[in-house]
Amino acid sequence: MTWSLLPPPGADPGGSQRDTVNPGEISYQDLLRLPFKDGGRSPAEGFDCWGLVKYVLERMGHTGVPEFAYDTALDASNVGALIARERAARATRTTADEIGALVVIRNHPKFVNHVGVIVAPGRFLHVLRQSGVVVDHAGRPPWVRRIQGFYRLKEHP
Repeated sequence: MTWSLLPPPGADPGGSQRDTVNPGEISYQDLLRLPFKDGGRSPAEGFDCWGLVKYVLERMGHTGVPEFAYDTALDASNVGALIARERAARATRTTADEIGALVVIRNHPKFVNHVGVIVAPGRFLHVLRQSGVVVDHAGRPPWVRRIQGFYRLKEHP
């Protein structure tokens, strides 16, 4: 099944939280400070980075977002492989200003191992083991050196 970071035609970009956001924005305030949990996929249990991105995309109305989890730092290299496959198949490089874009981050010297999602121009939502779900500025240290790119995925024709 294909998936897209672009909202489906006619979809509510804020998901069920439409009354709290303007069109084109993502509602995320209720996710802030939720804990990190390996394999986590919901607010009730916490999130890992892919679980948070998957949850936010589904909240935006996307269906068929691929499932992926990792349990150890060594398995984190698979996040990069998954992103590389998706990117090669159907991605367009974009900017940190595009709400809903995937943020690809290298926190390991040998591979991409972290993802987030742009929630406001230049700001991305992600989850850290130490502090849980946070919003950071893409153009500030340490992220400006670690971000490998911003990608907007779209459906295959």
